[in-house]
Amino acid sequence: MVEEIGAVIFNQKQIPDLIKTLGLKMKTHYIIMDNEIVQCSSCNTKITDKNLGNIMPGSKKFFCDNPACFSKYVSELEG
Repeated sequence: MVEEIGAVIFNQKQIPDLIKTLGLKMKTHYIIMDNEIVQCSSCNTKITDKNLGNIMPGSKKFFCDNPACFSKYVSELEG
């Protein structure tokens, strides 16, 4: 059975607008949610406007731009 995975697709130029749309803030390039720096849900790297890779819609799951981090998440869903 193949499970559908939704992800927010964006390019680097769209990140500032995406951050505002999601109600998040920026502080010295770090993305801030609930007064905390957002971290990759896989490797715990602090997420900036330069290394944001994926966001899972409807959740608080953010991934850095390392493809292995998002791949790990996808394999856990399939597992």
